[in-house]
Amino acid sequence: MKEKNGARTSTPYVYRINDGVSSSASILQQVCEERGWREFTSDERKHDEWNFWWRTTTMKLTTVRQLSSSQHTNHIPKATTFCRKDFLARYLRRMHRTHGPIYDFRNRALLCHIPA
Repeated sequence: MKEKNGARTSTPYVYRINDGVSSSASILQQVCEERGWREFTSDERKHDEWNFWWRTTTMKLTTVRQLSSSQHTNHIPKATTFCRKDFLARYLRRMHRTHGPIYDFRNRALLCHIPA
């Protein structure tokens, strides 16, 4: 783990995966362990003593806003607004209407009829 000044500390990163929800994240767990990271357990640590949290479910915006600079997740707030194909296609269509030919490109996989 690195501090702000770039110096290494002896404290390993602490990771969380799904908080007890069964998943196929074993490769992720293996990679974390190979890096020397320790798995979060609520018996040993406070609820906010972790550095990396992998979740398969969405995370509340209030939770994301409370993260410290040393805490990271695999979620971007409101990412569904541009990660879902239907939303992305809608945004690209709006950008084309607003800004013209500079946005005259479309991925064939995104072509679908979506009522405006």
